[in-house]
Amino acid sequence: MQIPRPAAARPGAAALAGLLMLAAPPIQAQQLVPGLKGEVWFGVDLYSNDALFFGDGLGALGTSQRTGENILPRAETAIASRPADGTFVSTALNYPQDADTIKSSRAPATEIGGLEDFLGTDHATFTLRDGVTEPARPLEFSLWRFTGVMQLTPGVTYEFRIRSDDGNATWLGFDPATDPVFPTVAPNSFRASGTFDPTDPDVVCCRYRVTAEGDGLMPFKMLFYERQYDIGMRMQAATEQEGDAFVTFSVVGGEMLRHDAPVGVIPVPAAAGLLVSGLMALALVGVRRRRSAPPR
Repeated sequence: MQIPRPAAARPGAAALAGLLMLAAPPIQAQQLVPGLKGEVWFGVDLYSNDALFFGDGLGALGTSQRTGENILPRAETAIASRPADGTFVSTALNYPQDADTIKSSRAPATEIGGLEDFLGTDHATFTLRDGVTEPARPLEFSLWRFTGVMQLTPGVTYEFRIRSDDGNATWLGFDPATDPVFPTVAPNSFRASGTFDPTDPDVVCCRYRVTAEGDGLMPFKMLFYERQYDIGMRMQAATEQEGDAFVTFSVVGGEMLRHDAPVGVIPVPAAAGLLVSGLMALALVGVRRRRSAPPR
């Protein structure tokens, strides 16, 4: 005959497991991890006359038409047309990492750079979408998007500056839940195609200043696009001032950049809570089986 365990023992085990679950932090669907989410769309020319694709009736954009009002809707159309052709983790807004620019096209084949030349060490995280084949000249006519958050020091004023060839647009501190794809809230910046020349201060565009509040986390988004010939993009920040001028700029990267982990990634403490709940379920099944088993 099977001797049942004392009734008090069963609630004690359940109570202990319950306390373990209460001690564990709540399960989180997402958490911030290092770097920005990087995406690229191949074969996108935002200045082209592809009226069927863009549908804006503008045709090929002349120099005077290359404004944010015309280019950003075209970028939105291109991004909405299909998932990104490739994704990666951006550890610093500094491409290429070892030079100001590299060639995307219109040069001898031996001089044209590829994705690894452009992304540098970040290329180790690059993944093509299923069914996508990397073009022979992947950097030519490419559209890039970087999304995530910037971790700034609360109460400290930063000046950001951006150089790029070709164009870029950035947004900082908007509300991802309510603002449109391309927010109009400040601070934001836009620049059409230009020459990347780090020695010429007049070429530096898109300067703006930000003072972070609260925990210093500010949502961030950048678009960058390349047409032909030279490609390069660099975003820098400074907090040190001499008079009204900011000095000692450094590349935006490292601990400053964060993005959401993919849904389904569960922090270790939360995973421990799931383990405890699973053990509780197994224990309950065992108790029910013992109760329903015939006496020996």
